[in-house]
Amino acid sequence: MLILPCAWGSTLLLGSCGHRSARAPVVAGQCDQINRENRDALGTLAQKGGNSDSAEFGMALRDALRCFETPRGAWGLTIGALSTTSDAIGGRWSLVHMDAASGRASASPDTTVSVGGGGQELVTQRQNLEWSATMRIVPAAPVLFDFDGDGNSEAVVVVKTDMMQESGNSFHALRGRIWTVREGAVVLYEPGRDFIVEEVRDVDGDGRPDIITHEPFADATTIKCGSEDAYPVYGPTLLAHSLADGSFSRADATAVSFARRECANLPRPAIVDERDRPGIVDFATSARNIACARLWGSGKGTLVSEIAARCHAINNCSTCDDKQMLERWATLDPPLRIR
Repeated sequence: MLILPCAWGSTLLLGSCGHRSARAPVVAGQCDQINRENRDALGTLAQKGGNSDSAEFGMALRDALRCFETPRGAWGLTIGALSTTSDAIGGRWSLVHMDAASGRASASPDTTVSVGGGGQELVTQRQNLEWSATMRIVPAAPVLFDFDGDGNSEAVVVVKTDMMQESGNSFHALRGRIWTVREGAVVLYEPGRDFIVEEVRDVDGDGRPDIITHEPFADATTIKCGSEDAYPVYGPTLLAHSLADGSFSRADATAVSFARRECANLPRPAIVDERDRPGIVDFATSARNIACARLWGSGKGTLVSEIAARCHAINNCSTCDDKQMLERWATLDPPLRIR
Protein backbone atom coordinates (compact mmCIF):
# COMPACT_ATOMS: atom_id res chain seq x y z
CA MET A 1 0.00 0.00 0.00
CA LEU A 2 1.17 3.48 -0.75
CA ILE A 3 2.41 5.59 2.14
CA LEU A 4 0.58 8.91 2.09
CA PRO A 5 0.77 12.03 4.25
CA CYS A 6 -1.75 12.16 7.09
CA ALA A 7 -3.53 15.41 7.81
CA TRP A 8 -1.54 15.88 11.00
CA GLY A 9 1.80 15.36 9.31
CA SER A 10 2.83 11.78 10.01
CA THR A 11 2.21 8.91 7.60
CA LEU A 12 -0.69 6.73 6.64
CA LEU A 13 0.26 3.07 6.52
CA LEU A 14 -2.31 0.30 6.31
CA GLY A 15 -5.05 2.64 7.42
CA SER A 16 -3.58 4.20 10.56
CA CYS A 17 -1.57 7.36 11.18
CA GLY A 18 1.76 6.68 12.85
CA HIS A 19 5.21 5.17 12.48
CA ARG A 20 6.07 1.53 12.71
CA SER A 21 7.69 1.59 16.14
CA ALA A 22 6.72 5.05 17.39
CA ARG A 23 4.20 5.03 20.25
CA ALA A 24 5.13 8.41 21.71
CA PRO A 25 2.92 11.33 20.75
CA VAL A 26 3.94 13.55 17.88
CA VAL A 27 5.67 16.71 19.10
CA ALA A 28 3.71 19.66 17.72
CA GLY A 29 5.46 22.76 16.49
CA GLN A 30 8.57 21.09 15.10
CA CYS A 31 7.63 22.19 11.59
CA ASP A 32 7.02 25.83 12.47
CA GLN A 33 10.43 27.11 11.42
CA ILE A 34 10.53 25.06 8.20
CA ASN A 35 7.04 26.20 7.21
CA ARG A 36 7.88 29.83 7.97
CA GLU A 37 11.02 29.72 5.80
CA ASN A 38 9.10 28.22 2.91
CA ARG A 39 6.30 30.77 3.13
CA ASP A 40 8.90 33.53 2.95
CA ALA A 41 10.67 31.86 -0.01
CA LEU A 42 7.44 31.38 -1.95
CA GLY A 43 6.51 34.99 -1.26
CA THR A 44 9.89 36.10 -2.61
CA LEU A 45 9.37 33.95 -5.70
CA ALA A 46 6.00 35.56 -6.34
CA GLN A 47 7.57 39.02 -6.06
CA LYS A 48 10.47 38.15 -8.37
CA GLY A 49 8.39 36.29 -10.92
CA GLY A 50 5.03 37.66 -11.76
CA ASN A 51 4.62 35.44 -14.82
CA SER A 52 2.98 32.12 -15.63
CA ASP A 53 6.27 30.18 -15.28
CA SER A 54 6.88 31.41 -11.74
CA ALA A 55 3.27 30.66 -10.80
CA GLU A 56 3.54 27.14 -12.22
CA PHE A 57 6.89 26.60 -10.48
CA GLY A 58 5.40 27.85 -7.22
CA MET A 59 2.53 25.37 -7.49
CA ALA A 60 4.99 22.52 -8.06
CA LEU A 61 7.02 23.60 -5.03
CA ARG A 62 3.98 23.93 -2.78
CA ASP A 63 3.19 20.27 -3.40
CA ALA A 64 6.74 19.33 -2.36
CA LEU A 65 7.22 21.68 0.59
CA ARG A 66 5.24 19.73 3.15
CA CYS A 67 6.72 19.20 6.60
CA PHE A 68 5.92 16.08 8.65
CA GLU A 69 6.14 15.96 12.44
CA THR A 70 7.09 12.71 14.18
CA PRO A 71 7.84 11.67 17.77
CA ARG A 72 11.60 11.99 17.12
CA GLY A 73 11.73 15.09 14.92
CA ALA A 74 10.30 16.76 11.85
CA TRP A 75 11.25 16.14 8.23
CA GLY A 76 10.67 18.67 5.47
CA LEU A 77 12.08 20.34 2.39
CA THR A 78 13.18 23.96 2.28
CA ILE A 79 14.09 26.16 -0.66
CA GLY A 80 16.60 28.97 -0.93
CA ALA A 81 18.97 30.83 -3.25
CA LEU A 82 16.08 31.50 -5.62
CA SER A 83 16.95 33.41 -8.77
CA THR A 84 15.01 34.35 -11.88
CA THR A 85 16.09 35.29 -15.38
CA SER A 86 14.10 35.97 -18.52
CA ASP A 87 14.04 32.28 -19.40
CA ALA A 88 14.67 30.28 -16.21
CA ILE A 89 14.01 30.05 -12.49
CA GLY A 90 16.51 28.31 -10.25
CA GLY A 91 17.25 27.67 -6.62
CA ARG A 92 18.44 25.13 -4.10
CA TRP A 93 16.35 22.69 -2.09
CA SER A 94 17.47 21.00 1.09
CA LEU A 95 16.15 18.09 3.12
CA VAL A 96 15.86 19.28 6.72
CA HIS A 97 15.44 17.43 10.01
CA MET A 98 14.48 19.32 13.16
CA ASP A 99 14.34 18.04 16.73
CA ALA A 100 14.57 19.51 20.21
CA ALA A 101 17.69 17.58 21.22
CA SER A 102 20.12 18.24 18.35
CA GLY A 103 18.42 21.10 16.54
CA ARG A 104 18.62 21.42 12.78
CA ALA A 105 20.40 19.19 10.27
CA SER A 106 20.16 19.40 6.49
CA ALA A 107 21.59 18.17 3.18
CA SER A 108 21.33 19.62 -0.34
CA PRO A 109 21.78 16.73 -2.83
CA ASP A 110 23.31 17.38 -6.23
CA THR A 111 20.31 16.12 -8.19
CA THR A 112 21.66 17.36 -11.51
CA VAL A 113 22.92 13.76 -11.96
CA SER A 114 19.61 12.28 -13.04
CA VAL A 115 20.12 8.69 -14.27
CA GLY A 116 21.71 5.85 -12.33
CA GLY A 117 24.62 6.27 -9.97
CA GLY A 118 23.98 4.74 -6.56
CA GLY A 119 26.51 4.99 -3.75
CA GLN A 120 27.45 8.18 -1.97
CA GLU A 121 25.30 11.17 -2.90
CA LEU A 122 27.10 14.41 -3.67
CA VAL A 123 25.92 17.52 -1.85
CA THR A 124 26.05 20.97 -3.39
CA GLN A 125 25.93 24.65 -2.62
CA ARG A 126 24.85 25.32 -6.20
CA GLN A 127 21.38 25.20 -7.69
CA ASN A 128 19.58 21.86 -7.72
CA LEU A 129 16.19 23.29 -8.72
CA GLU A 130 15.35 24.46 -12.21
CA TRP A 131 12.25 25.52 -14.11
CA SER A 132 12.74 26.55 -17.72
CA ALA A 133 11.56 25.75 -21.21
CA THR A 134 14.16 23.00 -21.55
CA MET A 135 14.64 21.61 -18.04
CA ARG A 136 12.52 21.09 -14.94
CA ILE A 137 14.07 19.62 -11.78
CA VAL A 138 11.73 19.48 -8.78
CA PRO A 139 11.62 17.12 -5.75
CA ALA A 140 8.51 15.45 -4.37
CA ALA A 141 7.47 15.67 -0.73
CA PRO A 142 9.32 13.27 1.60
CA VAL A 143 7.86 9.83 2.27
CA LEU A 144 8.58 8.66 5.83
CA PHE A 145 9.01 5.22 7.35
CA ASP A 146 11.09 3.84 10.21
CA PHE A 147 12.83 1.07 8.26
CA ASP A 148 15.17 -0.12 11.03
CA GLY A 149 12.73 0.23 13.93
CA ASP A 150 14.91 2.50 16.05
CA GLY A 151 12.13 5.06 16.54
CA ASN A 152 13.59 7.54 14.03
CA SER A 153 11.84 7.74 10.69
CA GLU A 154 13.85 7.63 7.50
CA ALA A 155 12.88 9.98 4.66
CA VAL A 156 12.68 9.04 0.98
CA VAL A 157 12.84 11.98 -1.43
CA VAL A 158 12.38 11.43 -5.18
CA VAL A 159 13.40 14.15 -7.63
CA LYS A 160 11.79 14.32 -11.07
CA THR A 161 13.75 15.72 -13.99
CA ASP A 162 12.00 16.62 -17.24
CA MET A 163 14.14 17.58 -20.24
CA MET A 164 12.63 19.10 -23.38
CA GLN A 165 15.01 19.20 -26.36
CA GLU A 166 15.07 21.40 -29.45
CA SER A 167 14.39 18.43 -31.71
CA GLY A 168 11.08 17.84 -29.96
CA ASN A 169 12.35 14.79 -28.09
CA SER A 170 11.80 14.79 -24.35
CA PHE A 171 12.35 12.46 -21.42
CA HIS A 172 11.86 12.33 -17.70
CA ALA A 173 13.88 10.60 -15.00
CA LEU A 174 13.19 9.85 -11.33
CA ARG A 175 16.05 9.92 -8.86
CA GLY A 176 15.31 9.23 -5.20
CA ARG A 177 17.43 8.42 -2.17
CA ILE A 178 16.75 7.18 1.36
CA TRP A 179 17.96 9.53 4.10
CA THR A 180 18.30 9.25 7.86
CA VAL A 181 19.81 11.21 10.76
CA ARG A 182 23.02 10.01 12.38
CA GLU A 183 25.00 11.98 14.97
CA GLY A 184 23.14 15.16 14.17
CA ALA A 185 23.64 14.97 10.38
CA VAL A 186 21.34 14.08 7.47
CA VAL A 187 23.06 11.18 5.69
CA LEU A 188 22.13 8.34 3.36
CA TYR A 189 20.49 5.36 5.03
CA GLU A 190 23.30 2.82 4.82
CA PRO A 191 21.30 -0.33 3.88
CA GLY A 192 19.81 1.57 0.91
CA ARG A 193 22.77 3.70 -0.18
CA ASP A 194 23.22 1.82 -3.47
CA PHE A 195 19.62 2.35 -4.61
CA ILE A 196 18.30 5.04 -6.88
CA VAL A 197 14.66 5.03 -5.76
CA GLU A 198 11.99 5.59 -8.38
CA GLU A 199 8.96 4.56 -6.35
CA VAL A 200 8.09 3.48 -2.81
CA ARG A 201 5.41 0.79 -2.69
CA ASP A 202 4.38 -2.10 -0.42
CA VAL A 203 4.58 -4.80 -3.08
CA ASP A 204 3.76 -7.87 -0.95
CA GLY A 205 1.32 -6.33 1.54
CA ASP A 206 3.47 -6.94 4.63
CA GLY A 207 3.08 -3.36 5.84
CA ARG A 208 6.62 -2.35 4.92
CA PRO A 209 7.30 -0.07 1.93
CA ASP A 210 9.56 -1.62 -0.71
CA ILE A 211 11.89 0.16 -3.10
CA ILE A 212 11.31 0.12 -6.85
CA THR A 213 14.50 0.74 -8.82
CA HIS A 214 16.20 0.07 -12.15
CA GLU A 215 19.64 -0.29 -10.57
CA PRO A 216 22.08 -1.44 -11.80
CA PHE A 217 20.56 -1.27 -15.29
CA ALA A 218 20.11 2.50 -15.64
CA ASP A 219 22.23 4.82 -17.73
CA ALA A 220 22.10 7.59 -20.33
CA THR A 221 23.41 7.92 -23.85
CA THR A 222 22.86 9.98 -26.99
CA ILE A 223 21.33 9.41 -30.40
CA LYS A 224 24.53 8.88 -32.38
CA CYS A 225 23.18 9.20 -35.92
CA GLY A 226 20.66 12.00 -36.01
CA SER A 227 19.78 14.66 -33.46
CA GLU A 228 22.53 13.67 -30.96
CA ASP A 229 19.97 14.22 -28.20
CA ALA A 230 20.64 12.66 -24.81
CA TYR A 231 18.16 10.13 -23.44
CA PRO A 232 17.92 7.70 -20.52
CA VAL A 233 18.17 3.93 -20.99
CA TYR A 234 16.59 1.52 -18.53
CA GLY A 235 16.45 -2.17 -17.93
CA PRO A 236 13.46 -3.77 -16.19
CA THR A 237 12.17 -2.31 -12.94
CA LEU A 238 13.46 -4.37 -10.01
CA LEU A 239 12.58 -4.68 -6.35
CA ALA A 240 14.52 -4.07 -3.17
CA HIS A 241 12.32 -5.95 -0.72
CA SER A 242 12.16 -4.26 2.70
CA LEU A 243 12.97 -6.63 5.59
CA ALA A 244 12.13 -6.41 9.28
CA ASP A 245 15.77 -5.86 10.31
CA GLY A 246 15.95 -2.64 8.26
CA SER A 247 17.82 -4.13 5.32
CA PHE A 248 16.61 -4.85 1.78
CA SER A 249 16.77 -8.04 -0.25
CA ARG A 250 17.36 -7.90 -3.98
CA ALA A 251 17.22 -11.69 -4.45
CA ASP A 252 14.63 -13.27 -2.15
CA ALA A 253 11.43 -14.93 -3.41
CA THR A 254 9.52 -11.63 -3.46
CA ALA A 255 12.23 -9.89 -5.49
CA VAL A 256 12.53 -12.81 -7.91
CA SER A 257 8.76 -12.96 -8.43
CA PHE A 258 8.73 -9.23 -9.17
CA ALA A 259 11.58 -9.60 -11.69
CA ARG A 260 9.88 -12.54 -13.38
CA ARG A 261 6.85 -10.35 -14.09
CA GLU A 262 9.15 -7.78 -15.69
CA CYS A 263 11.18 -10.33 -17.66
CA ALA A 264 8.71 -13.12 -18.35
CA ASN A 265 10.96 -14.96 -20.79
CA LEU A 266 14.59 -15.18 -21.82
CA PRO A 267 14.86 -12.78 -24.80
CA ARG A 268 16.23 -14.49 -27.92
CA PRO A 269 17.79 -12.72 -29.68
CA ALA A 270 18.65 -9.94 -27.26
CA ILE A 271 19.60 -7.42 -29.95
CA VAL A 272 16.63 -6.49 -32.14
CA ASP A 273 16.09 -4.08 -35.02
CA GLU A 274 13.88 -1.04 -35.13
CA ARG A 275 10.53 -1.98 -36.61
CA ASP A 276 10.75 0.33 -39.63
CA ARG A 277 14.56 0.39 -40.07
CA PRO A 278 15.97 -3.10 -40.67
CA GLY A 279 19.64 -3.30 -39.75
CA ILE A 280 19.43 -0.43 -37.24
CA VAL A 281 19.31 -1.63 -33.64
CA ASP A 282 16.34 -0.68 -31.46
CA PHE A 283 18.68 0.44 -28.72
CA ALA A 284 16.30 0.90 -25.78
CA THR A 285 14.60 -2.46 -26.35
CA SER A 286 17.91 -4.25 -26.91
CA ALA A 287 19.42 -2.79 -23.73
CA ARG A 288 16.42 -3.97 -21.73
CA ASN A 289 16.72 -7.40 -23.33
CA ILE A 290 20.40 -7.57 -22.34
CA ALA A 291 19.44 -6.85 -18.72
CA CYS A 292 16.68 -9.48 -18.75
CA ALA A 293 19.03 -12.00 -20.34
CA ARG A 294 21.51 -11.49 -17.51
CA LEU A 295 18.72 -12.00 -14.97
CA TRP A 296 17.81 -15.25 -16.75
CA GLY A 297 21.43 -16.41 -16.55
CA SER A 298 22.76 -15.76 -20.05
CA GLY A 299 26.54 -15.80 -20.10
CA LYS A 300 28.60 -12.66 -20.48
CA GLY A 301 30.56 -14.01 -23.43
CA THR A 302 27.47 -15.04 -25.36
CA LEU A 303 25.92 -11.60 -25.05
CA VAL A 304 29.14 -9.74 -25.84
CA SER A 305 29.51 -11.83 -29.01
CA GLU A 306 25.93 -10.98 -30.05
CA ILE A 307 26.60 -7.29 -29.47
CA ALA A 308 29.79 -7.42 -31.53
CA ALA A 309 27.92 -9.06 -34.42
CA ARG A 310 25.12 -6.49 -34.45
CA CYS A 311 26.80 -3.20 -33.48
CA HIS A 312 29.14 -1.93 -36.19
CA ALA A 313 29.92 1.11 -38.32
CA ILE A 314 27.67 1.84 -41.28
CA ASN A 315 27.87 4.84 -43.62
CA ASN A 316 30.10 6.80 -41.21
CA CYS A 317 27.61 6.06 -38.46
CA SER A 318 26.75 3.07 -36.28
CA THR A 319 23.97 0.54 -36.05
CA CYS A 320 23.95 1.04 -32.24
CA ASP A 321 23.77 4.25 -30.23
CA ASP A 322 26.16 2.97 -27.55
CA LYS A 323 27.96 -0.34 -28.05
CA GLN A 324 30.03 0.21 -24.91
CA MET A 325 26.93 0.54 -22.75
CA LEU A 326 25.52 -2.74 -24.06
CA GLU A 327 28.84 -4.46 -23.38
CA ARG A 328 28.94 -3.01 -19.89
CA TRP A 329 25.41 -4.23 -19.12
CA ALA A 330 26.24 -7.64 -20.59
CA THR A 331 29.09 -8.04 -18.11
CA LEU A 332 27.32 -6.65 -15.02
CA ASP A 333 26.66 -9.10 -12.21
CA PRO A 334 22.86 -9.01 -11.81
CA PRO A 335 21.34 -8.60 -8.34
CA LEU A 336 19.32 -11.82 -8.75
CA ARG A 337 18.75 -14.85 -10.97
CA ILE A 338 15.29 -15.65 -12.23
CA ARG A 339 16.32 -19.26 -12.75
